[in-house]
Amino acid sequence: MINLTQAKPEKEYTIKQLTAKEPIRARLLSFGFAKGNKVTVLEYTLTKQTYDVIIEDSQVALRKEEAESIQVEEA
Repeated sequence: MINLTQAKPEKEYTIKQLTAKEPIRARLLSFGFAKGNKVTVLEYTLTKQTYDVIIEDSQVALRKEEAESIQVEEA
């Protein structure tokens, strides 16, 4: 299992766990970042501080701290 910051762009992953604390956890859940959902990293900034991802047909930008709290496995 890896966190989303270690995911390769354009590959689909399955969310296995969220380790974020409230209120960030609630924000992630409201976007659809829940166990079992599929997520794809589209791209990230050169410094890897922001990640552009697709979750449930929505495009979302995540900060590095948020992406680190999403544990995934290759789909």
